[in-house]
Amino acid sequence: MTATVKLRSRDGQIIEVEQKLALQSETICSTLSKTNMSTGTTIDCPAISGAVLSLAFEWLQHHINDPPPAPEITEGHCRGQLSAWDEKFFSRLALPTLYQLLLAADQLQMVRLLNACNKTVARMMIGKSPAEIRATFDIPDDL
Repeated sequence: MTATVKLRSRDGQIIEVEQKLALQSETICSTLSKTNMSTGTTIDCPAISGAVLSLAFEWLQHHINDPPPAPEITEGHCRGQLSAWDEKFFSRLALPTLYQLLLAADQLQMVRLLNACNKTVARMMIGKSPAEIRATFDIPDDL
């Protein structure tokens, strides 16, 4: 039997994930180790919707066997490309959902997912003028 962890989203959904996936989150790992929680205990994720929590663990499930990430930032530049699977995964997300996933990855300290979200957002800005970037991300022009 595979050990699982239950997570409660802000909208009350209970998401049950394999413990090895949950431990990819430094926040969940820390919570489990500090509180000695047993299997079956539910961890609250009050700032993350059930849909976004499911997306985060869908992404982690696909990448569970990936090697540990190398340092991503060198001299202020992101290295590496997104895989074809990641391209497809992120392209299906509306911008507000991508933003919520990025925030969830940050809050749960899912470093690899956070890096992939940041690369996706950065690629959305390549070749665009400041006006086009403001339009894409709905940023007001306050100048």
